[in-house]
Amino acid sequence: MGRHASLITPWPGSGILPPCHWPALAGRTAFKWHGGALEYPMAAPRMKAVRAAAVFVAVVSVAAMAACWPAGAAHGNGGDKGISTAEPRSAEGPPHEAQPYLRELIARARQHRLWERRYWHVLLHYKADSLGGGVTSEADGPGFFMAPEGQTGPQAELEATLAGFFSRTILPPGGMTTQCTFVARYAWLEETLEFDPAHLPREPCERFEAWRGGIDAGSVTVVYASYFLNNPASMFGHTFLRMDKKGRAESQRLLDYSISYGAVVPEDVNGFMFALNGLFGGYEGTFSILPYYVKVKEYNDIDNRDLWEYRLNLDDAQVARLMRHTWEMGSTYYDYFFFKENCSYHILSLIEAADPTLHLTDEFGLWTLPTNTIRALLAAPGLVDTVTYRPSRTSQMEQKLRTLNARQRVMVYDIIADPRAAEAPPVQELPLYERSLVLESAVDFHQLELNAGEEAPRRKAAMRQLLLARSRMGYRRPEPQHRPRPPAPESGHGTSRVFLGGGGDNGGRTFYEVSAQPAFHDLLAREQGYAENSQINVLKLTLRFATEEEQARVERLDLVDIVSLFPVKPVTRQFSWKVRAGWERARDLDCDPCTPFVLDGGIGLASETAAWRREIYFAFLESAVQIGGAFDRGYRAGVGASVGALADFSPDWRVALSGGQTVYLAGDGRAVVHRAALRQRYSLGQNLDLRLDWTGVDRRREFVFGMSLYF
Repeated sequence: MGRHASLITPWPGSGILPPCHWPALAGRTAFKWHGGALEYPMAAPRMKAVRAAAVFVAVVSVAAMAACWPAGAAHGNGGDKGISTAEPRSAEGPPHEAQPYLRELIARARQHRLWERRYWHVLLHYKADSLGGGVTSEADGPGFFMAPEGQTGPQAELEATLAGFFSRTILPPGGMTTQCTFVARYAWLEETLEFDPAHLPREPCERFEAWRGGIDAGSVTVVYASYFLNNPASMFGHTFLRMDKKGRAESQRLLDYSISYGAVVPEDVNGFMFALNGLFGGYEGTFSILPYYVKVKEYNDIDNRDLWEYRLNLDDAQVARLMRHTWEMGSTYYDYFFFKENCSYHILSLIEAADPTLHLTDEFGLWTLPTNTIRALLAAPGLVDTVTYRPSRTSQMEQKLRTLNARQRVMVYDIIADPRAAEAPPVQELPLYERSLVLESAVDFHQLELNAGEEAPRRKAAMRQLLLARSRMGYRRPEPQHRPRPPAPESGHGTSRVFLGGGGDNGGRTFYEVSAQPAFHDLLAREQGYAENSQINVLKLTLRFATEEEQARVERLDLVDIVSLFPVKPVTRQFSWKVRAGWERARDLDCDPCTPFVLDGGIGLASETAAWRREIYFAFLESAVQIGGAFDRGYRAGVGASVGALADFSPDWRVALSGGQTVYLAGDGRAVVHRAALRQRYSLGQNLDLRLDWTGVDRRREFVFGMSLYF
């Protein structure tokens, strides 16, 4: 490595390698600003699916205990990061001869009440307190504050920062002076108070200038990674920034840098602790930087997630402000929360630092979903300049297969099974364009399997053989002028839903029903902008008001309800699966108010046809556990099976039919429960639809009709 191994190290344990060393980073290291290296393994999708399942089971357990969880117990430091967790530190006071000028600056700052300015609150991440008239910074690392009360005292923090500018004291964790640690604060206060360089000289800050020069950003792009097909938890996506180097051709954007925010998670953490800490802010959230091609490899190639690039309309001064504030993030961390202070939320805070007239984070009070942050960017007048679609390898393969006819697709399947079929006369007699698509589609499939973690020598040899056959053609296939692309993520329905309706049962009882949930997409909903054949409901609460009894009851509370259907195809064979946890009224018990805790799961198969328009058929083997006081032993557990179908009769009308039975073998003795359901959705618009459900559980039958509003 020798002469090429120079590192620009903005903070301990981080840096920017020159481009010649970037390949060594793929799948290994993510640069993190403050203390310690952050390992960034490129986990295979299959391992991620296992981890995701463990996470959701853990979420169930955590949420069940939330009511009795002691305050603050879930908050953790996440390990030693080289930052003292005691009092915030401050630099030594200015030298005696500088005291008069410091007092003058503080007097002017007080005269103009600079600590009340919007930009100061943006730089310090102050948010108004829910109770009272004060503010509190969302930053949790003490290295971010110069004053002991800086997290809640904007005036004290501003005056302590001014005092620090006069000091040459080296501050942890970056080992730099106050001026070079807080370059964004210095730039704004220098401009606002017009520092006299004779009394307060500007320090050169070589490390910051080298870091900024290495990135050399001329524009900023927000990148949205769409859903990951094997993990419905990614249904609402992920966002990060790409810093677009000045003068670089669009075809070379893979060489730009990306800035991400995420939780620092130990490698050996189990699913329960991962969910526990993520729900309650037990992980430290930090910013990291990687070459963009590494992120493309992770999301585009390995996870098979489409990428959407939203270039922002920021001028040079705004880009410079964003870079300066990003640098300052190296002195702190944030408590990471899955549903609130997550990847998208703090990316928005960087954009606000570029343009403080934007109030993007103010739109997200209780939860932050990446798709909604994209909508917030697009809603800001003139903020988004252009939108670019980067398809995943799976999307590219499917586009090629759709271009081929049925006979040619069979050729692809034959070549995947035996690469020698590529030399057979039917393939060789194809026109060059079609033959290239056939060979490339087969190569794509083998590459997908290798990206998924398969290391079979036979598959590598088959792909090499096909690549050689493709190269011998000596033909450069022209790219289509109009590449098809799926609907953009912001084109889908809102991520939250409220349902209002009413119904009755076969006992002559009538009721009104209302349900609400912050994160929602079910199998009946319009799939535009979402993963096909997938469902995820989070914290769905359903209340019913019985007209005869004149009282409201909790009908159902889903902590999480996920279904992921994967229709079996010649080139993709994958199990479908589902998991559900929460409380639900037990319809088969002679106890109307009984609402036991339910934990269900299943694995199965699905297939797709187009006999009418589009139909999905599925079957599951299932397990079920119910816990509650309605059972003599406190629980019952069993196994079962279910079958069902989804059918689209028009773009607006979808019908779902399902049925099954569960045999409870443990707990309260043997019992067999039969279930059936016929559900329909008719869309009146992007965010409005009608629902008509008929359900039966043993002898109980009921129907519900109502309207869903998404937002």
